[in-house]
Amino acid sequence: MLSQTTVVVQRTFWEIVMRLILILTAIMAQLFLTDISWADTYEDCKESCETDKEARDIDCPSPYDSSTGGQERGQCMKDSQEAYNRCLSSCPRPTPPSPPSSESPISPMNY
Repeated sequence: MLSQTTVVVQRTFWEIVMRLILILTAIMAQLFLTDISWADTYEDCKESCETDKEARDIDCPSPYDSSTGGQERGQCMKDSQEAYNRCLSSCPRPTPPSPPSSESPISPMNY
């Protein structure tokens, strides 16, 4: 009778351990996928800003269009770069994972 109880307890214990491992694996996978999606979001936003800048740059007048074409193009390119910088600063940046708070920096031992 005692051996049957021991077998049931052991089996239950290992079932609990296996379920915990599965749950922790699922949590870690979710965290990993979340970090990837943030990185993808930033890269997509950055690519969109670059595409918009290229389109604005193409729309700038040629320096050969008129007597003031060079000045107009210079101002247009400057405005395009400023718009690109504003767009890029609005992109969500992925934050690097922070170390656990339980870890403390290594300090020299006092003797």
